Amino acid sequence: MGIKVTGHWNEIEELTKLKAGDEAAFGKIYVFYSEKIYGQLLHLLKDQNLVDKLVQDLFLTVWDNRNSISLKTAFKVQLNTMAENLVFDYFRKFVSDEETELLMAHFGTLSQKELRLLIRKALADELPSNFIDIRLKKHIADLYPLLSSVIKSMDHKIKLIPFYKQRSFAYLAIACLALLTTGVMSIFYREFRASKFDDPITGSASYGIVPGSNKAALLLPDGQVINLSEVKSGLLITESGITYNDGTELSVSAYGQDLTLKTPNGGQYMITLSDGTKVWVNAASSLKFPGVFSAEKIRKVTLSGEAYFEVATAAASPFVVKSAKQEVKVLGTHFQVSSYPDDEVVSTVLLDGKILVDHPSIGNKETYLKPGQQLLLTDTTAKVENVNVAELLAWKNGEFVFKSEPLGSIMKKISRWYNVPVVYEEDNQDLLLTAKISRFDELSKVLSQLELSGKVHFKLEAERIVVLKEAQLNTN
Repeated sequence: MGIKVTGHWNEIEELTKLKAGDEAAFGKIYVFYSEKIYGQLLHLLKDQNLVDKLVQDLFLTVWDNRNSISLKTAFKVQLNTMAENLVFDYFRKFVSDEETELLMAHFGTLSQKELRLLIRKALADELPSNFIDIRLKKHIADLYPLLSSVIKSMDHKIKLIPFYKQRSFAYLAIACLALLTTGVMSIFYREFRASKFDDPITGSASYGIVPGSNKAALLLPDGQVINLSEVKSGLLITESGITYNDGTELSVSAYGQDLTLKTPNGGQYMITLSDGTKVWVNAASSLKFPGVFSAEKIRKVTLSGEAYFEVATAAASPFVVKSAKQEVKVLGTHFQVSSYPDDEVVSTVLLDGKILVDHPSIGNKETYLKPGQQLLLTDTTAKVENVNVAELLAWKNGEFVFKSEPLGSIMKKISRWYNVPVVYEEDNQDLLLTAKISRFDELSKVLSQLELSGKVHFKLEAERIVVLKEAQLNTN
């Protein structure tokens, strides 16, 4: 289960012992340096399984080349150089000439020397604060027995599969290096967000819980369920049939039947209805709609959850969104409705145009909204307030924006998007927090951003988020 460095630390002394083949000295060196090198590689590559194998290769390289280690050069520099050589060699060995040319074309005049400098910079950069947490420390410690068993064995064939033999690295390397240059690491998560890995303590996918993506199913009246493509950008409903936005056809007829688009936790999808109305459906939501609207009747859909609507204008045919507690009636406008079954409040936000919200069992029974206004409905009240519409619609544009929002509301949104439950060690759901975070960040980063407030602290365990007691804030 790993070892600890006890007593004083003398690098020259331990390196001297390492050169003589002392495994205990190797263990101390591993413990002293592994955390940062592990964190740097994980920050660069964003894939713990791959980093595991790379770190194992790196420290086995240290052991195999212990006789050539210099006592006059800082070992940290030597270790970074070895890591740089491994990453660069893996890249050169496993990326084809054609792929290399594409990479060079992307960078313009980039030479192999400049490519190496990019890797070196990534290994030398300081890590974000709190990047290494308790679970990662435990995981790093658990790697040492694997290394030790290899060192003790006379047969080095039992080494784990080398990092460079994994085909996925070629594309990973290209993406990582390109993103290091452009500085838009969030795109990396969009491309590789499906890579989950096991938490070393719980054995479940906790660290690295990935954000949601385009996931949805189309439910037909006969009970048939069509799982929609995750690589397509949306669905288009027409009288002649159903296609993805790129024109790919689904063998389903939309005419004469009601359809339901359903997104799971961790999913979202965009759909264009037969009248041209565009709807962005958020996670854990469902939208029921006629396959084809009648030109002479009310265009009516039913929503559970959250969706943003851009309604196509049709003066002779009003558009109605039915949800819990209300019906929204429009001719042509942009608005959002949030009506989750587990939320006490139904929210309707108007971006432009004008809408009538009919709520017969609440308050004055109907409310007109103007652009920039939000209607909040509870079981007994109807309240209109002026709001920053862009903040409330941020989810559609890939962001979480929380402005003095209760922790309970924030964690519901995070739970739906990352498909992970939340438990509280104490009732602090009314705590107000403000933050702006990308919806495509890894969950651990999202939680770290919330922790910057100093008001709340989290831990991940057994595929759930635990909101810690206030008393633990200064002990973690």
